[in-house]
Amino acid sequence: MLRLACFLWLAIFSSCAGAAEDMALRLLVWGRYAPPEDVAQFKAYIQGKYGVNLTFRIREVADEDEFFKAARSSQESEQADLISPSKSVLKHFKWNMIKQGLVLPLRLEHIPNFTSLYQYFQDLPDIRQDGVVYGVPYAWGPYGILYNTQVFKEPPRSWSIFWDPQYAGRYGINGTSPGGENVVVAALMEGVKRDEVFDLEKFNTPAIIKRLQALADNSKVQWAGESHGGHLKGLAFGAGWGGGLAEVKTMGETWKLTVPDEGASGWIDVWAITQHLRNKPLLRRIAEEYINFFISAKKQAEVVVRKTTTFPVNFNSRRYLSAEEIEAARIDDPQMLERLVFLRALSKRDYNGLKLLWYQVNLKNRHKVMK
Repeated sequence: MLRLACFLWLAIFSSCAGAAEDMALRLLVWGRYAPPEDVAQFKAYIQGKYGVNLTFRIREVADEDEFFKAARSSQESEQADLISPSKSVLKHFKWNMIKQGLVLPLRLEHIPNFTSLYQYFQDLPDIRQDGVVYGVPYAWGPYGILYNTQVFKEPPRSWSIFWDPQYAGRYGINGTSPGGENVVVAALMEGVKRDEVFDLEKFNTPAIIKRLQALADNSKVQWAGESHGGHLKGLAFGAGWGGGLAEVKTMGETWKLTVPDEGASGWIDVWAITQHLRNKPLLRRIAEEYINFFISAKKQAEVVVRKTTTFPVNFNSRRYLSAEEIEAARIDDPQMLERLVFLRALSKRDYNGLKLLWYQVNLKNRHKVMK
């Protein structure tokens, strides 16, 4: 009897000691924002801290609309818990994700690395409502010129190369989203002031439409969302956010990113937690842990700079970077923030005008768009 009691006690103890809760965190992100090896490190951290067997369901996004749909959807297969939209999405008239309660307030006591971010990013008005933070900046950069160093020994100084006849059919551009980035390029080339490039009266002119039409017609390929190494390989240059630079190097080509003299549009992506975790306290806490993990100085260096090939929001990442990497990540060039026209929450009129303009000029080139 004693032996049986001991056996039962051991069985129960072993079962309890080995029990771990299974949970899944659903991510909807831009390409390379969740590298497998770094996600695996985070899973091990959560296992040790919370005793949770965490799995990830990661989908890659091609258009900002997808963030809104994933946050709002009642279909479990379409939902996401953690998303990485542009800062402008949270308050944009089209989505109003904060106002509609589609994203949750972030408890900064669970995200202590927030105070390590460069002050500019902590103070962004787009991420706050009534003093409450709803989005944590993660990465930023320009929609600049990506160039093949085998073609250009020195970085191109001007957007004008996109209209140089010798390069027709040798470059790529982004073909999705409302097309604002391409409109900014055309507007800057036509002399529009940086603070006016998103105003309908300024960008909806015959000269800009003609320039946009040529930009679309002479492109070799257009990427849906972020560019990949396979998009870039074999081209002379492209217009993009920096995606694929590390990947294309493994394919035998070295590419770099530059901001031309005319300036460029800029972007800041943030982490936000959707309403789907409102009644899941532990998983919500784990999502906040995820944000904190990936805005740490070390992960900003390893993931944002080296794998995503964009710019970090945590400038302490310099501790883990070489001098060349620090220069490439613009950590010692805060004036870069002033040279960029950051995408903002537009009025309904300007947004619809922008979207319609790009749709019309790119209609016959839609077959060039590739994921």
